[in-house]
Amino acid sequence: MAEDDDLESGSDLEDEQPAEQKSKMPIFIGIGVLVLALVGGGAFFFLSAGKDADTTTVAEVEEEPLGPPPVYIDMKTIMVPLMVKDRLSHYVYLDIRLETVDEKAAERVNIRLPILRDKFVSYVNAEPVNHPVHSFRVDLDRLKAVFLDAASDVFGPDKITAVLVRQAIPGAN
Repeated sequence: MAEDDDLESGSDLEDEQPAEQKSKMPIFIGIGVLVLALVGGGAFFFLSAGKDADTTTVAEVEEEPLGPPPVYIDMKTIMVPLMVKDRLSHYVYLDIRLETVDEKAAERVNIRLPILRDKFVSYVNAEPVNHPVHSFRVDLDRLKAVFLDAASDVFGPDKITAVLVRQAIPGAN
C-alpha cells in the first residue's frame, strides 16, 4: 500500500509539474510584451530625438511658388596647370557646367561665353590653384568661388547661380 501511496503521490507530482509550467507561461509572455513595449518606446524617443510633433495639416502649409527651373550650359574643357615648387607638375582637365537662373539668362550667357572662358583661363594661368594641403590637387572650392565671381563680373549678379565641376581629370605635363 505504501508503494501505492508513493505511486499516487508520484503521479500527483507529474500532474502538478505541467500545471506549474503552464502557470509560468503567461508570466513569460507578459514580461516579453513589457520588454517589447519598453524597447519600442525607447526607439521611438531616440528616433524622434525629442522633437515636437508638427501639427500643421496639408491645407495649412502655404506652398512657395517655384520659379522656372535652372538651365545648364556646358563649357569646353579647361586645362588647369598645377605648379609645385615653381615648376609645372601636371595639368588637370576640368569639365565645367554653369547653372543659370532661366532660359533668358542662358541665352545671354551663351552669347558671351567666350569672354567668360577667357577670364577662367586667364585666372588659372596667372594664379596657383593648388589645394593648400594637397599640392597635387586643384582647390575646387576656391576655384568655383573665383569662377562664380568672374561670371558675376561678366553677366551681372544672379544670372549664373552655380559653377559645377563635373570632372577633374589629371593629365600629363
